[in-house]
Amino acid sequence: MSCNCTAGRPRNASLRRALAFADQPESLKKGAGITSEGLQWRTILQSQAATRKAHMVRGSNRKKVPSTALQKKLERAAVKVMKNAHAPYSNFHVGAAILLTNGKIFSGCNVENASYGMTNCAERTAIFSAVAEMGPKIEIQAVAVANDHGVACSPCGACRQVIYEFGPDATVFFQGTQGPKQAHITELLPEGFRLQ
Repeated sequence: MSCNCTAGRPRNASLRRALAFADQPESLKKGAGITSEGLQWRTILQSQAATRKAHMVRGSNRKKVPSTALQKKLERAAVKVMKNAHAPYSNFHVGAAILLTNGKIFSGCNVENASYGMTNCAERTAIFSAVAEMGPKIEIQAVAVANDHGVACSPCGACRQVIYEFGPDATVFFQGTQGPKQAHITELLPEGFRLQ
């Protein structure tokens, strides 16, 4: 388990100072030249602090990693959907499958676009498909990622944040540099946050 806190306090000194400042009365902040315009960052910092605290409590209560049979089923679903990828620019086909805590599996592939920034990754496609069908209250238990080149391929930063949004306790299976790998989402995204 990767935890970025010590006795409920973040190890990062600048984050500790920012959190301490965020908890100060508004009158003191105005004196320092900070007004409600800093509200978004304060909310994010408070969310990160709450996540760390919950992370410490949950650390021993983490949900079980899916069984090997379920992991293989997820990986097969990712490989199967990978073949549907629209990747004419990179020729790099990626498939992903997510397992929700209710046992349902959703899959998605990467969909590229001539305007490269509009490309959508396989992981987000799978998650968005689940949200479209089930609504926003889904909870991801596991994610499997596969690619057609057999090279290291963990979720990108944007996908890690979206996985965290819907599965802060998710396990991610992917191809690492030394072969198949699994990691808790907080190992891949130690500073993930939710604004809930």
